[in-house]
Amino acid sequence: MPRNNIVAILLAIIVSIACYQQAQRSLYGRFVGEALDKIHQRALEDVPREQLFAAAVRAMTDELDEYSGFVPRQDAAKYREDLDQHFVGIGVELHVDPETSELRLGNTIIGRPHPAWDAGLRPGDRIVAIGGKDALQWTADDAARAIRGPAGVPVEITVRREGEAEPIHVTVVRSEIDVDSVLGDYRGDDKKWVYRLRSDPRIAYVRLRTFGDQTVGELRTVLTDLKRQGELNALIVDVRDNAGGYLKAAVEICDMFVDRGVIVTTRGRDGAIKDTYSAKAEGTFLGFPMVVLVNRESASASEIFAACLQDQDRAKLIGARSWGKGSVQEMISVEGGESILKLTTSSFWRPSEKNIHRLKDAEESHEWGVQPDEAFRIEATEESEKQRREARQAIDRFDPGKPTPEAAHTLDYDPALQRAVEYLKQQLDAANTARRAA
Repeated sequence: MPRNNIVAILLAIIVSIACYQQAQRSLYGRFVGEALDKIHQRALEDVPREQLFAAAVRAMTDELDEYSGFVPRQDAAKYREDLDQHFVGIGVELHVDPETSELRLGNTIIGRPHPAWDAGLRPGDRIVAIGGKDALQWTADDAARAIRGPAGVPVEITVRREGEAEPIHVTVVRSEIDVDSVLGDYRGDDKKWVYRLRSDPRIAYVRLRTFGDQTVGELRTVLTDLKRQGELNALIVDVRDNAGGYLKAAVEICDMFVDRGVIVTTRGRDGAIKDTYSAKAEGTFLGFPMVVLVNRESASASEIFAACLQDQDRAKLIGARSWGKGSVQEMISVEGGESILKLTTSSFWRPSEKNIHRLKDAEESHEWGVQPDEAFRIEATEESEKQRREARQAIDRFDPGKPTPEAAHTLDYDPALQRAVEYLKQQLDAANTARRAA
């Protein structure tokens, strides 16, 4: 058969296959569209098309793994804010007092700048009204929606404060706020985080809230400043309660502490390796002992970070077994960018190639998650973890007019952090002894 005929036949086959696949996609797309139209036109209850579309996509993702999902347009902005670390507001935490059911301010400094604090609001203030509307029966979500709005626009907030007989009326101008993802042990009088432990300033301490858009730059700045000041002698990185974030951020942060070897690999549905992320020597912080704190709420990017440093023998892991989320989600914009399809596209594996992902039927004896090192397991109950979080929140609240909680000095509220300090003190003392002997 002439060569030209063979080429023509092959091209015809390829085009036929492509057309068939396109027809199949168009067929099911047409079916979904037809179903939406019929329901919208004939159902007894009138449901908006947008709501029907969201329900259809959610139903499809329900057939996938537990981490795939659909984020509708009304929630998409908040979802992006958490990872982008940027929002428009006044910079406060809101909560309902469980004892009195009153809406109160938690921390009034949660990023930069500090509009709420600068306007005179303080932690513990009871919110009475927002924008002139009675807020006594509001939830924290109700208040957040009322406070949010365009940057540069003022919002009126009325509060009652302990020791004050009359309500306090405050005008706060909404600002674009960058949320800190790298926190220290406490805030100094200048409102800035202090990245050394109050109980032992020889030990640097950073908490990673998330692996977000700005986390890499924030952490590198902190470590560079500590090194320049001669204060990077021992380091604790706390990823407890950190549910993860961007894979890229986790890889780059691992790369700050290891100078060679595999950081993590990702695999597709067939189990074949898709990508291998390896460390490079440039820009690595070495020469000091490290501890990584983990707990059951440490997940995803936190587990990539902890597993890498453990497998590379760069840090001791202290705390409790991590969550066990070994999958990577892509955020795909749909509905013209208004909504988000969160789709699991690959799994990640630690350098040792041990499994991280906890399957639905996994038992405690199975291999999943990231385990603390031997002799560094700290068993924690729900009650003890609740007490630790409450104590930490009290320490984090910037209020120079009130005494520092005693827990900040004793570490009694946090056995895992206490154990980390004990270990690093031993390492520092041994290093000092070795230097004197030399």
